[in-house]
Amino acid sequence: KEIYETKSMDELLKILISKEKKRSLDQFSNDFQAKLKEKNLTLEELIDSGEKTRTEILKERKII
Repeated sequence: KEIYETKSMDELLKILISKEKKRSLDQFSNDFQAKLKEKNLTLEELIDSGEKTRTEILKERKII
């Protein structure tokens, strides 16, 4: 458990939203790196496949 010292509920909500966004971005980054490693691509192929991989992850997470 974490204890937050804030002056208002709004301040607490901002902190919690920020932490959740960071957690989500970190997880996306980990998923992205794992998917790219699975494909065993050359650097050029890796660059080309980056957009496809991002799209795959976003679809899996039902973001798009």
